[in-house]
Amino acid sequence: MYTLSTEIGFSNNSLHSFVNKREQKTLDSRIAVALADYFQVSVDEMIGRIKPATSDDESSQQSSIPNLN
Repeated sequence: MYTLSTEIGFSNNSLHSFVNKREQKTLDSRIAVALADYFQVSVDEMIGRIKPATSDDESSQQSSIPNLN
């Protein structure tokens, strides 16, 4: 957990508190955004508001983009 907290730019204590303390039910929005960026997902995907994109979704989006080369 130390490595992850360091890579997203927050103290180990911040992330550890959220993961291990049952009384804390919310995650600071700055940490949520940093985690979403780190894992390359949207915050909505991370918290379950929308379904995660699949590789099929990504390839269909890429195929609809014209090749400009």
